Amino acid sequence: MGAGKVLKNYLAQLFVQNLWNFRTEQRPGMTLVLSSRSKNGKIVEPPRLTFNTNPYLVSFLTGVLVREGHRAGIERVSSVLETSLAAAGDDLYWRVLRPTALLAGMFFVVIGQPLIGILIFMLGFNLFAQGERLVGYARGLKRGRKALSDVLASLGRVKRILLPLAGGLVGLLCAVMLFNLAILIILGVVL
Repeated sequence: MGAGKVLKNYLAQLFVQNLWNFRTEQRPGMTLVLSSRSKNGKIVEPPRLTFNTNPYLVSFLTGVLVREGHRAGIERVSSVLETSLAAAGDDLYWRVLRPTALLAGMFFVVIGQPLIGILIFMLGFNLFAQGERLVGYARGLKRGRKALSDVLASLGRVKRILLPLAGGLVGLLCAVMLFNLAILIILGVVL
């Protein structure tokens, strides 16, 4: 896949998240992305009336639906895959990756490097999240449902690495803050 196709695919995947609405969730964005992938130029609807999954992992599902959309039973498969990606993605991105990036960023802010802290927070989350969005469609298209089982397994491995790292960052952050507080108390600034 050339750079132009990769960029076009990445921008198309953003529409799944950007066209989110209350009633149909991500369905308008998914319709746009699937229709742009249609070989005969017709509107391709997602198999479900409502559609909602993790916005960073939806590109994998898009590739799978384009590859396997004509097969029987794709509605049931889509429903299972959609909820699996939603649960695993929300758990990783919102409960593990974002807090870990925030803690790492806060550490640098506390030691007097706020710009590095901001960069660590923004890059720590977005490099991984946007990278998944970037490669997901091609992997889903190439490997089908197997790509989804692979990504779910890799998310588990990432969480096993990030959880102890986040715990260590909390301890380090608390230690630095207590050290700074002790210095202020010794210097008599706090009292």
